[in-house]
Amino acid sequence: YRFRLGLGSVAPTPIRAAEAEAFLAAHPPGEETFAQAAELARSAAHPITDVRGTAEYQKAMVRTLTLRGLRDVWAQLRNTQYAIHNT
Repeated sequence: YRFRLGLGSVAPTPIRAAEAEAFLAAHPPGEETFAQAAELARSAAHPITDVRGTAEYQKAMVRTLTLRGLRDVWAQLRNTQYAIHNT
C-alpha cells in the first residue's frame, strides 16, 4: 500500500508529510506503525498560533487526526479485501 499524507493549515502552504509516508512504506501496517507515522506527521507540521488554536494544539491535532485517519483507511482496506476474496 502507498499511504499519502497531506497537511493543511499547519504550514504557510499545504504540505506532504514525506517522512511519515516513507516510514509507512517501509513498515507493515498496524497500530505501532500508524502511531509512529502520526508522530512523524506531527513533526512535519509548522503551525503558528492563530484563531484556530495554539501552535502546540494544532500539532497535537495533526498527530491525533493522522492516527485516526490511518486507522480508518486501514479498516476500510481490510474490509474491502475481505469482501473481494469472499464473494
